[in-house]
Amino acid sequence: GYDLVLGYSSNHEAAEQSKEAIMEEFNVGVEVVPGDVAERSTVDNLFKTAKENLGPATAWIHNAGLYLGVTTPRSAVAPMEGEKDWEVEYEYYQKVYPRCFKHGIDLGLEQGALKHVLCISSPGCNLNYNPQPNYELPGQAKTTMEFLTRVYAKRLGHRFINVNCVIPGAMGGWPGVVKARSGGDEEKAKEVRKELKELMVDPNAIPRWGLESEIGDAVAFLCSEKGTFITGVILPVDGGLHMGKTTDNQRQ
Repeated sequence: GYDLVLGYSSNHEAAEQSKEAIMEEFNVGVEVVPGDVAERSTVDNLFKTAKENLGPATAWIHNAGLYLGVTTPRSAVAPMEGEKDWEVEYEYYQKVYPRCFKHGIDLGLEQGALKHVLCISSPGCNLNYNPQPNYELPGQAKTTMEFLTRVYAKRLGHRFINVNCVIPGAMGGWPGVVKARSGGDEEKAKEVRKELKELMVDPNAIPRWGLESEIGDAVAFLCSEKGTFITGVILPVDGGLHMGKTTDNQRQ
């Protein structure tokens, strides 16, 4: 039943299509706001749009879907003279994840109606998972968001605001990863899909791709009246990925 303000980077056509689809299916108000969430002004505009068109924000959800080289071209974050690529990317991810998360909380508190705060992390960013070396820079920033989830759960609990984090597993076939690794070549894409399935799906306790709607169901519950007494939780919705590989001799 929430009206929504959706942020997006630059694909206006896709944003408008998503807006229309959500409005039609769920009969709610939807606004879309473009921009890079590394910029404070983009986050300011999200909350300004909510207040002016839909009312003060009652929930702040940081989807944390940005991934340089997959969702966003690396050329969008060019190093300055004397800087190394990893330093630039490190600073960028710190802006788009923990800084954006904190700034959104501040803006939500200013509007005075905030009830729910939630962020999305990724596998490999805490001690319950094997570390993912190829996800070092975004992973560090998402680890910080997981820490901030527990910090703000303590800070905001007396205001009856719950703060939680959801960690998806292998969801929906990862089309963005497939596209990035295959370069649009369909034969290569088939190989990438097979590799991802063997690596991320088959060893799971529940050996299938997750559905995006299953993440949505978890988020919706935590941001509803039924979830108000749950706070400070880092919740895997991953088919058991966080438990590590499930071997055939462990299955009954």
